Amino acid sequence: MKKTATPKFHSLPYAFLLMLIGAFALSALALTLVGTRIYKHVNSDAIQNSDAQVALTYIGNKVHAFDTQGGVALTTIGQLPVLRLHETIAGQSFVTLIYAYQGQIRENTLSTQEPFDPTAGEALANVHSLQFSMLTPSLLEATVELLDGETQTLRMALLSAVNRGAL
Repeated sequence: MKKTATPKFHSLPYAFLLMLIGAFALSALALTLVGTRIYKHVNSDAIQNSDAQVALTYIGNKVHAFDTQGGVALTTIGQLPVLRLHETIAGQSFVTLIYAYQGQIRENTLSTQEPFDPTAGEALANVHSLQFSMLTPSLLEATVELLDGETQTLRMALLSAVNRGAL
């Protein structure tokens, strides 16, 4: 009687399959870690750009809202450069002051009779500095320096100056 050959069990194909699954798992883990690091970096840059853009857009909208004869002016209170936005409501004069103080852009609206306290302003964004300049009688420039040293600038045409011939 002839002996039938029993198939031998070889572990090599199973070991190869296990190594292939392990390599795939390690690759997936490495890709996830690299992707997470890239996402954090891009997200932090986006947040900083967002702060600057939000602050400059806010200032631009405020300037355009107050852009009337005598409504927009640059001044210095103490040694603090301030954007002064003036309006009259029901016969009473108010000013909105926008300035940088203690690493923040701040806004403070008060009656022209009230004293100015830089700490009383509402914080809008964290910045290193905020500077204003009048490039021409009808062109206002605001420059924000972020905490990382990056600067962004916004130039705004004052239509009230254009309408009175100060172009």
